[in-house]
Amino acid sequence: MIHRHVFASDFTPQQGWLLVRWCFAHGADEFSLSFDGYGGVPAPFCDHLQLSLHPFDLGTASRQTLTGPWESGQSRSVNRWRLNDASLEVLQASLPDGVFADPSYAKQGWVEDPTFYRAGRLLLGIVNHEREGVLWLTPTEVSELAAAGFPTRDEPVWL
Repeated sequence: MIHRHVFASDFTPQQGWLLVRWCFAHGADEFSLSFDGYGGVPAPFCDHLQLSLHPFDLGTASRQTLTGPWESGQSRSVNRWRLNDASLEVLQASLPDGVFADPSYAKQGWVEDPTFYRAGRLLLGIVNHEREGVLWLTPTEVSELAAAGFPTRDEPVWL
């Protein structure tokens, strides 16, 4: 697999969702998210999104994430949801600022680090506070992604 790096500065919120839909069209079938809030403070935004995603719940499983040493392939247990048209609609409605948005100071809780998997393997992972992500692609997919007009880079800045 070839690593291609993506950066928030290269995508509008809508283009970020188009990238996620490209991944879906290329086999992405599940995703994970990190939910967070301030200690002891209710996080109604997170509660509402988790409730909205309940019909797509796949439970937990060991998956590679970008929040650890991702190049080593290290995995951890994550909550997963089925990726389909309906769950994508829920995500887009809930995250109108896009998949790259840095919501670190949201008062009602926030969601970050959307990670999309294809057959249990990482396809697209984003680290919101770094405002960048990584794609795992075949050589053919690298060409297809470029032909579709999605900007990628060879090297990361922070990841």
